[in-house]
Amino acid sequence: MPFTYDLNEAITLTRQLVAIKSYPGAEHACQQAVVEWFVHHGMTPEIWQTSAAPNVIVKITNGDGPTLLLNGHVDTVLAAEGWDCDPWEGRLDGDRLYGLGACDMKSGVVANMLVTRAFAQHRDAWRGTLIFSSVVDEEAYSIGANAMIEQGMRADYCIVSESVHPTINIGATGKILVRAEVIGKAAHGFMPWQGINAASEGAKFVTKVDELPLGKHPRIPASQSILSFLSGSAQYVVTIPEKAEILVSRQTVPGETRDVVMKQMQDVVDGLNSPATIRLTTPPPYYPPFEIDPNHALVVAMQHAYHEEWGEQAELRYSTGVSDANLTAELAHIPTLLYGPWGDNFHQCNEWVNLPSIISCCNMFTAVIRKLLPAKNTPTTRPTARCGALSHTRTSFVAARYPKTLVKVYVPAPRVMLCPCGDSMVATFLLSSRMLLRSDVGTMMSAAHPGGMVTVRVRWVPLCFQALL
Repeated sequence: MPFTYDLNEAITLTRQLVAIKSYPGAEHACQQAVVEWFVHHGMTPEIWQTSAAPNVIVKITNGDGPTLLLNGHVDTVLAAEGWDCDPWEGRLDGDRLYGLGACDMKSGVVANMLVTRAFAQHRDAWRGTLIFSSVVDEEAYSIGANAMIEQGMRADYCIVSESVHPTINIGATGKILVRAEVIGKAAHGFMPWQGINAASEGAKFVTKVDELPLGKHPRIPASQSILSFLSGSAQYVVTIPEKAEILVSRQTVPGETRDVVMKQMQDVVDGLNSPATIRLTTPPPYYPPFEIDPNHALVVAMQHAYHEEWGEQAELRYSTGVSDANLTAELAHIPTLLYGPWGDNFHQCNEWVNLPSIISCCNMFTAVIRKLLPAKNTPTTRPTARCGALSHTRTSFVAARYPKTLVKVYVPAPRVMLCPCGDSMVATFLLSSRMLLRSDVGTMMSAAHPGGMVTVRVRWVPLCFQALL
């Protein structure tokens, strides 16, 4: 099988990107590094301009077929206080790399880069179009994703490689900001009847907003919070405030639109009969809620890839946060899910990523792409394989557990013969194969076999078969 990934290369590339400071609006150097990497490997990246730093797009067209988008962002939040190391050092500690943006989400971008190169090099294994996108400003206003969609980005499937392992995120709450500007009338603080207190009228608005019913959804929770309430002078003065500004963050669920929320808010304003003027606006950023059918082909393919990679079923999750996935799913109408490397300490000090999980992502994304963008000669159904008295349509099975190592043998065609041999078992594969050796913690090593007859001798232990649907 042609798709293998080098952990050392993934580590080097992740450290390279982490070393480049890339706050929102200042991603130019990091995007340039992405461009140079693709150019070095013989590809031609496109620069899509935005009102901030540019997006980087790599499109590989390989005949007729569906289009799959691998999306990620290179911007990071601002570095928090209290790091144990320089946030841009990329410190290695065992299987972990510590650094700002290590898991959120430069490691996910690296996985996308490696997979994109692999599919550019092995065009005989798939058909369709694969698009890589490295976007900017996700941590602020999603300027990059919005611009990419406005400039015509479309696909049949989208994977946003945010660090959500060990779950697969198939939906998320939305987000609407509502700004209320309250305009009253200034007056002496000892004669308040001569004015209109904008702070008091704003407080009445907040009280009623807090009583509003929120949307209901069986899987995604809705919520609402008052982010700020500004009024009066920072300096002590005995003056009735003539202005107030309130910012409300509303986390919406499918079925709640911006218009629905704004009507609720306007009904509150109208019901107050306030002597002040209250003006409502919806400043950016805006994220509609989204969800994808758990039975969608993209979700099923990712679940299967997860099971093959980690040996267990993935939990399907609905996020209470927002990301560019909300935009690709709802504004570009691309079926979208989130899955990326394993890490933690998002938006705080000592952020880290598990390095072998980057390779696991590469393996999973490869399996998903090959499933959804198959080569023309790939059969849609597999013939029956016969293994002794067993008859099944599986093309992969767990051969044995040999001290702390799970041995998997992937057979592209189902002609398999198994026979006992003393205290061992000999599995003979009559066509080409590849063996993947995976430790219990998920470290992946792979070795390609040139093809022909392959004989694998394993200990005589219970042999369990595993479906590859």
